[in-house]
Amino acid sequence: MSFNSGLPKSLSNLREWLPSYGETDVNTRSKDSTLYVSVQYDDAEPSTSLSCKTFKFEKFCSFMISAVPGVSILDIKYKRPDPTIVLNHLVVHEDSEAAAAWNKHFAWASGKIKHYEIYFTSSNRTLVCFAQDVSLIDGETNS
Repeated sequence: MSFNSGLPKSLSNLREWLPSYGETDVNTRSKDSTLYVSVQYDDAEPSTSLSCKTFKFEKFCSFMISAVPGVSILDIKYKRPDPTIVLNHLVVHEDSEAAAAWNKHFAWASGKIKHYEIYFTSSNRTLVCFAQDVSLIDGETNS
């Protein structure tokens, strides 16, 4: 089954806090139904340590990280009228047919699953996540 993504809408521009050359590393971990995506980067201040911000995806039901360029195993046709909007941006695809399929599957549950995507240009990876909500946290979480 093939899905259309709908148009991307930027929720967060990572370039507002990442250095011009991008992230240093990206790590993921999950606990229960929460996915944590930690983005490590060099801070503007000269130091020997890295700074970190973490995307917290709540009530996720699926996620995938893949190489860019690479082979997509998700059968989603993405609409990209402005390809730069997805580079180093957290976007939501508000009219995603794949998210609609998850919502149909979880019709009995409260909350709405949304289709999120991030391209990490320095590490050449993309993250696709289906979750109810996302927030950005300063630092790495130990939850």
